[in-house]
Amino acid sequence: MSDNRENLRRFFVSLDSLSRLRNIAIDSVVRVRPSASPEGKIGENEALCKRRADLAVAIFRKKGLSGSEFEINSSGEDWSTLSMLLKKSGLKGSEEATRIIDDTPVYVIRRGKIVGGRKKAAMDMWRGRFWWKMDRLFFPLLRQVTLTVTYSDKNRVPGKCVSVAAENSEECSDRLAVVKSPLPEPLVASSLTSLETPLRSLLCDHAAFSSQQTFSGRKNHTALQTIPYGQKSLHGGIRACKPVLALKTNLLFDAASLLNLGVEVPIGSRFSLAADVVFPWWRNRSKDVTIQMLGGTLEGRYWFGKRVDREPMTGFFAGIYTGAGYFDFQLGTLTRGNGVQGNFYLLGGVSAGFAHRISNSLRLEYSIGAGYLRCDFQEYFSAKDTKFGDIKAIAYPWEAKRLSGFLPTKASVSLVWMIHSKKGGER
Repeated sequence: MSDNRENLRRFFVSLDSLSRLRNIAIDSVVRVRPSASPEGKIGENEALCKRRADLAVAIFRKKGLSGSEFEINSSGEDWSTLSMLLKKSGLKGSEEATRIIDDTPVYVIRRGKIVGGRKKAAMDMWRGRFWWKMDRLFFPLLRQVTLTVTYSDKNRVPGKCVSVAAENSEECSDRLAVVKSPLPEPLVASSLTSLETPLRSLLCDHAAFSSQQTFSGRKNHTALQTIPYGQKSLHGGIRACKPVLALKTNLLFDAASLLNLGVEVPIGSRFSLAADVVFPWWRNRSKDVTIQMLGGTLEGRYWFGKRVDREPMTGFFAGIYTGAGYFDFQLGTLTRGNGVQGNFYLLGGVSAGFAHRISNSLRLEYSIGAGYLRCDFQEYFSAKDTKFGDIKAIAYPWEAKRLSGFLPTKASVSLVWMIHSKKGGER
């Protein structure tokens, strides 16, 4: 992650130094170009661009030169930069995605109705998987504001200038376009810091200055670099934004009427923390059926493979878990009215599993685990027509039995529902 606060400080120090030089004339017009990533609704992205421009202007007015005027030219959803990033990335599928972006109109209209367009075609590519890759790798680079300050050297011979700009900037000219900083190769999604408030909205790590010479204009320029925003979004059912948690249920337990619910939270790209609770509480006295359990597990997971182009919490994983609880099982005629009551159990072990995508918000997860189990329990039988009614009776002696050792202690086929963050607004 780039040190945005330090880069912002360095930029204004450089700008202040230029303002003190007698031979330097700084243009009073500061060009502001906000942009947004293409996921989300167009109206929401336009509103985000306006807020980003207002924030950039506020920062410059506070720390920049007094008397500056601002020329705002919003690029909205920055498809052109996305196309450029795809071409440079060499990512598998980038050529197809570039053709979609360059050749597909914003809207496809038939008989007066919108039936498709550029965004829908891009989101449908590879059934949404490539859209997710672009969200991870490129979309953060599009959530930015670029400010451009131009200045001239009074002592320079016409036709020559000293460029204090990014290496890939265009040649100097009288009417200077917005200049972007060079992007690290091949991908730069991890080089940006997510920022939302004026106190945290600082500049990116690409404001390196050099003393290159160019010979085709009379003005020099320096580019105020990116002010990134880390707000992610969803659009049209494609949840390409960052998941904040997952809700899950073990289908094997559900089939046995063991109600259960789990929550899993991603921690970075490779780790997650999962918690599960099992809570069935069924009883039918007349049929000698009791299915009662209250227990929970806590598990930490590590996800293998290259995570940069894979959706969070998919692929192979390994984990360490622990759990505890108690239970009461009596299965009627299957156990001839007999049952077992666990006073307390404690388990812990290691797990392994695999999760894959079903749809935009659904996953299917398979997991097994083995480890140490310690369980204190008592066996009982049903006694009918006693003076206390139908009761559960424990045969003498009444001591609890104990089961302990290294055993398989975990098995699950879980349906997972991903919950994602939303776009827009300050967090």
